[in-house]
Amino acid sequence: MKRYNILIVEDDLMIGDLLKKILQREEYNVRWMKEGKDIIDIIHEIDLVIMDVMLPGDDGYQITKKVNSLGLNIPVIFLSARNDIESKLQGLTMGEDYMT
Repeated sequence: MKRYNILIVEDDLMIGDLLKKILQREEYNVRWMKEGKDIIDIIHEIDLVIMDVMLPGDDGYQITKKVNSLGLNIPVIFLSARNDIESKLQGLTMGEDYMT
């Protein structure tokens, strides 16, 4: 059975560490980046991205635009503290889901 590769892009150490541990316990291969500046270098190996919106440097939306421009059809789930309707709509337009 294939072990899926999940990329977490999250700058909060506690959230990132917790997500990584939970997903590894479910036997996923997990990579964690605290910012998305090098995402293009590894994105071809990834099956799913869990993306924070508020990141240092490029925000999660800008990073997702870069990923989507490659045409790889890699699903992105946004995970963010931003719960305003505009943020949710933007995330749902660009990704598969938006969780607050």
